[in-house]
Formats: sequence, C-alpha cells, structure tokens
Amino acid sequence: MAKVKQMLTGEDAVSPVIGVILMVAVTVVLAAVIAGFVFGLGDNLSQSAPNAQINFDYNANDGSLAVTHDGGDAITADNTAELNWAGPASGNVAFAASESYIDSNGAVSGTIQAGDQIGSDDGGFPSDGEVDLVWVSGEGGTSATLGEFAGPDA
Repeated sequence: MAKVKQMLTGEDAVSPVIGVILMVAVTVVLAAVIAGFVFGLGDNLSQSAPNAQINFDYNANDGSLAVTHDGGDAITADNTAELNWAGPASGNVAFAASESYIDSNGAVSGTIQAGDQIGSDDGGFPSDGEVDLVWVSGEGGTSATLGEFAGPDA
C-alpha cells in the first residue's frame, strides 16, 4: 500500500513531458490551419459576379433587341463580360449611354452601368435567336449568367 501512495503523491517528470507534447501538437495544428487559409483560400478568393438586373426588350416588327442594365452593380471590362449570341444574329452591339461596346465576338470595352442599353446595330435579331449575357471573372475560373433571352420562336 505504501508503494501505491508513493506513486500517487510522487512528483515525477511525466506531467511536464505531456505538457510539452501537447503544446507542440497544438502549435502544429495551428500552423496547418493558418497555412491552409493562406495558401488554399487565396486561390478561392476569386471575384464574385456582379449583381445586375438585366432586361431584354424584343421588337418583332423590326427584329431589334435592346438589352438594358436596369440596376445593380456595374459590369466592367476588367471583369470580362461576354454577350453570347446563340443563333444567327449579326452585327455589332453597342452601348448607347456609355459609348462602350461589345463587339461581334462578345468582347467588352468600358463599363456597363445602370441605364446603359445594348442594341443590335442592324436590328436583325432573329425571332428564333437566343442571347445570354455571361460574366466571366478575370481569372476565368468563375462565370455567371446575368441575363438570358429567347426569341418568341426559339
């Protein structure tokens, strides 16, 4: 019984060793978590898509399609926006208000802001055509469709 009492009351070096091991383990875990945030999340902090309200107005009489930025975030060429025509549409489309434009390849120049309107120069948007306004991040890793329209015969 005396040996058991001595073991329970003795002050051996077990507690400091366990304390050091636990401190090292906590330090390693913290370093791993911090490294994960620094190296892993840096790639995931990509640009987020602008929150823009896009309106499409098609006139069947002359085949014109007006795409209007009705409000929300501006869409800049820095962020790259693409106007994807899915159908036999022709001609460049131009912003009336900002004097910026999207060319026939879908490349954006300048900034699309609330109130800006895109319209087909020749009014030749077909009734069976489809169009999407797609935002693509500068890195190209993220995209979002801001608006889409299908003609009445699509």
